[in-house]
Amino acid sequence: MKILHTADVQLGAQFKMLGARAELQREQIKKTFHEALEIGVKEEVGIVLISGDLFDSNHPSHDLVEFTKGEFAYLLGNNIQVCIVPGHHDPLDVHCIYKREQFGKNVFVFTNQEGEVKEYPKLDVAIFAKPNVSSTSTKSPLPQLSGSDPDSSKPRYKILAAHGDLQIPSKSAKNYHPIEISEIEKLDNIDYVALGHWHSMKDCSQYGKFKMPVWYSGSPELVALDQTGSGNVLIIDFTPESVDVKHIQVGKRQSVVIALDISAFSNIEDIKKKIAEASGPSAIIQVELSGLNTNNLMINTDRIEADFEDLVFYIRIIDKSHIVIKDIPEYSDNLIQGKFIKIMQKKLKEAPAEDKKIYEEALQIGLAELEGKEVV
Repeated sequence: MKILHTADVQLGAQFKMLGARAELQREQIKKTFHEALEIGVKEEVGIVLISGDLFDSNHPSHDLVEFTKGEFAYLLGNNIQVCIVPGHHDPLDVHCIYKREQFGKNVFVFTNQEGEVKEYPKLDVAIFAKPNVSSTSTKSPLPQLSGSDPDSSKPRYKILAAHGDLQIPSKSAKNYHPIEISEIEKLDNIDYVALGHWHSMKDCSQYGKFKMPVWYSGSPELVALDQTGSGNVLIIDFTPESVDVKHIQVGKRQSVVIALDISAFSNIEDIKKKIAEASGPSAIIQVELSGLNTNNLMINTDRIEADFEDLVFYIRIIDKSHIVIKDIPEYSDNLIQGKFIKIMQKKLKEAPAEDKKIYEEALQIGLAELEGKEVV
């Protein structure tokens, strides 16, 4: 018996940061979702399990709802069931999309706030879950299993699904439906734990002494700019002897984060060459420049971004580097350069920490202009 485990699809995500390319990425999410379901058909899964955040909000457009119904009808035509856990983007609140719409006779949505079990006798499997009822919560999203009898010999295979934040020290928040490691460690007679919320695919076995595989599927398509490890779906193959997890890449976009210490570069062209190494039509690139600008480079992030506009899907450059104040040349106070430096150094000294970068850039660029240098 096989299932396809996915989560955090976030159909209808806005992608405001992408500007004119936001609509392209929204369409790509739909295409990738369909391709993920095609994989389920090819793999002959019995169930597509969505562990939360199928929709980006509880107010998807009519066209998006109809698209989703069509996708689930496609699964019905291939004798595949759909099982959905409301997440924190599409929680089971008063506005819940799952209360307003019926998505097909092969679609089951968890609606019991205490938790419930959905059995599929023909597949010999039971899925235990409870819906998230709000966007944030300090309560665990795991269902209470005592009333669901997971110790029964029937059905053979038992899956626990949840949308929440596994509590890894320094990596997790307490208000996004926290899941304590000990909660999963004490589970018995559960064959697989299907988690949603993390956008990156993750085998969680390293985090606890679990008796079963515990996985985040991650988003099938990229939904956040700084998100690495997305773009996969999981095929879970249950046999009497084992539970095998196979990940299949399906996403098109790739997030690339590039950290550059500007002190290592003598000119802007070398920085651009480094960025070009990661470029590609599907790349979403974030570049962070840091360190001391010992070579007095004139950095215009907007212009560099424009140079890559046709080479990548999206690029954003964040300049956190600092000029070396002690290397500023000395000018007589009688010269305009000298007066400018004196004024700006006074402002820089008095500026709050969060504004110092602004004054440093003003000093650097202003002095370069006064010296007749080209600012690029």
